[in-house]
Amino acid sequence: MDQPTATPTRKVTAQAVSGVASVLLIYVLGLVGVDLPADVAAAIVVVLSFVASYMTKEKLIEAIDDLSDITDAARELAEDDK
Repeated sequence: MDQPTATPTRKVTAQAVSGVASVLLIYVLGLVGVDLPADVAAAIVVVLSFVASYMTKEKLIEAIDDLSDITDAARELAEDDK
């Protein structure tokens, strides 16, 4: 996939933010006396990150840019066949 900038997409940002939020949640749970096994804590981070990125929609402009890239590639292929 050709990405025009290094700026992360909304899905990537949602995954990163949810990962940080879930780690902070696990930390706070530890402060109030809830001890979680490391495996469970890691699973919580992974599941919440996946759900956040899965549920986040991409911006319409990103979809339009992708469609524009596909259209440009198709035009180039058509020109090459001439």
